[in-house]
Amino acid sequence: MGIYLDPQRGAITLRAWAKDWLDRQILAEGTMRNYEGFTKNHLVPHLGRKTLAGLARADFERFIAACTARARAWRPRRSTTA
Repeated sequence: MGIYLDPQRGAITLRAWAKDWLDRQILAEGTMRNYEGFTKNHLVPHLGRKTLAGLARADFERFIAACTARARAWRPRRSTTA
């Protein structure tokens, strides 16, 4: 006996899935703001148009690399004049 996987479930975009997932969460206000901010500012711009079935490991690797690069660019620079 196998597990049935509805092929239509994979046709939803990550953007739509993330919105639905967030709408179903019961979280503290601050946690919800953090999740919504991450989704809006990072996840959706990079991967939101992809369908769940169309997501590949390479997509996530590029996403993580982009987030890491952005984080490095925003690090406060140490003053060289003290």
